[in-house]
Amino acid sequence: MEILIKNIKYLENAIDLFLDIPEKLIGSELSFRIIKRQANVEIYKHKQVFDSHVGLVNIAAEDFANRTLFHPEEVWDLRVSTEKEDVTVLKGESLSEKTHYLEKQWQGFAWKPYWTKDEQLAFYARYHKDVKAVEVKDVYGTRDRLWLKLDACAIVQGDTMVQPTYSEQSTAYFILPIETFSFDQEGRAKTPLTVAVPTEDGKWLTAKSTGNIQTHGEIEVTVTSSADSCMLMLNKPRKTVSVIGSCVSRDNFNSHFNAGYKQDFQFLQLQNQVSIISAVAEPLVINKEDISQLGTWEQNNLLSECRKDFFSTSELANTDYLILDFFSDVYFGVCLLKDSALTNNHWVLHKTDVYQNDLTICTLSEDDEAYFDMWKQAVHRLFEKLSITMPLTKVVLHKARFTDRYLKEDGTVAYFENADRVEQFNKWWDRFDHYVEKNFDVISINVSQEKLLSHENHKWGKFNVHYIDSYYHEFLEKFKHALEIDHS
Repeated sequence: MEILIKNIKYLENAIDLFLDIPEKLIGSELSFRIIKRQANVEIYKHKQVFDSHVGLVNIAAEDFANRTLFHPEEVWDLRVSTEKEDVTVLKGESLSEKTHYLEKQWQGFAWKPYWTKDEQLAFYARYHKDVKAVEVKDVYGTRDRLWLKLDACAIVQGDTMVQPTYSEQSTAYFILPIETFSFDQEGRAKTPLTVAVPTEDGKWLTAKSTGNIQTHGEIEVTVTSSADSCMLMLNKPRKTVSVIGSCVSRDNFNSHFNAGYKQDFQFLQLQNQVSIISAVAEPLVINKEDISQLGTWEQNNLLSECRKDFFSTSELANTDYLILDFFSDVYFGVCLLKDSALTNNHWVLHKTDVYQNDLTICTLSEDDEAYFDMWKQAVHRLFEKLSITMPLTKVVLHKARFTDRYLKEDGTVAYFENADRVEQFNKWWDRFDHYVEKNFDVISINVSQEKLLSHENHKWGKFNVHYIDSYYHEFLEKFKHALEIDHS
């Protein structure tokens, strides 16, 4: 529905709009509102009923709502509606493109009507005095607070005016809780902060932010200046995580299972499905042709395991927390060859030409004591490597376990075909974890027994260590809690 403006009459501090009212709107109550475009704030509201095609609406500055904050240049949009629909107000054909300011200012603003690109009516207002620029002198971010130092008397965060925490001569200091910023799933926030200064007549007016802006602290902050605000880009401090283990640990840092994990953590590197005995063995040289039977993901994992290059990568050196799990030692065992070792991964290695019948296969099921002795030597070498290559990294022991059951799509619970082996698998896993906890400084995390349940519709399919979603949620919460204790 459209209304045409046939004429505009300029008064000292008001305008009269002469309207052509369509038949459908005669007798209906029309609501006329003026909305401040920058902040979506209503400054004018008027309701009127027209009983003919000719309508007159008076818009007077004295009816504008007084506000506590103004911008040096403002655009106000006219919005008209009935109870059921919005009405578009357009420029009539006989009207000139040019408009002019009213004779009398309002709140120090000169204001006038103007036509938008689609020929709708709006208003433009300009403050009649110069407004000083405000220098942002310093920005400092911590994990829970943002400190701003600038020569302004107030800032506006969202719709809230924030007074300085304290002031010193012409400099104001503001402390803003990080929790008041809205972060996305990547741990980033983009927030405009309006800088406000008082005018001579007691109003608050926004000011342009300038100056050499320095940012430092635990949280990364980038500051840019727009016409009347500071634009802050915040990157929340995130702890870095790597894994030597399996999907048991990696999936806790997968957005499919824990959608918001990237707000707090950055995942760096995975050494996937590797036995600890293989992880610390001597490097092996193999030809890529010997593993051509594998897909790209499996090839890269096997090549990395052969090269034993996990500890030499630059990403690993930046890891805050390294998570260990011993799924591969429990489930696969190792192949001994050429004074080295590879994980006896029958899902991957057995498909390749590297796997030969004359390899020596060592598993817990064949001789658990011999395997455990070999594993103990390997785990000591592992922690020696970690102390040299990653001295500042904290080691987290993920005490995951096999489950003998899975949840079916119809809500019933069924047992795996290998359910009779699960108890023994978990006894071996218990022994590995207990040895590490007794001999090394680690942060241990285990998840409630009731969460040890697989699911028929798991992203990777049902399996003894592919859990229901609540497992991953609980692990991440316990991980966060353990880190809070670690930093306290």
